[in-house]
Amino acid sequence: MSFKDKILSSFIALENEVDTETYAHQLRNEALASFEELGIPQRKEEAYKYTSLKSLFNKD
Repeated sequence: MSFKDKILSSFIALENEVDTETYAHQLRNEALASFEELGIPQRKEEAYKYTSLKSLFNKD
C-alpha cells in the first residue's frame, strides 16, 4: 500500500468517527481533494525543495 493510499484510508476511517456536519470537516474534505489531485510534494517543487519527508514515509 502506497503512502498516498494510507492517507486516504486513514481519512475514511476518521470519517466514521467524527461529526461530518462541521466546518472542520468541510476543510478536511477540501484538503483531501487537493491532496488527491496534487499528490505528495516532490523535490522539484520549490516550496518543498529542502523539506525532507523521510520521517513520514518511515512510519505507519
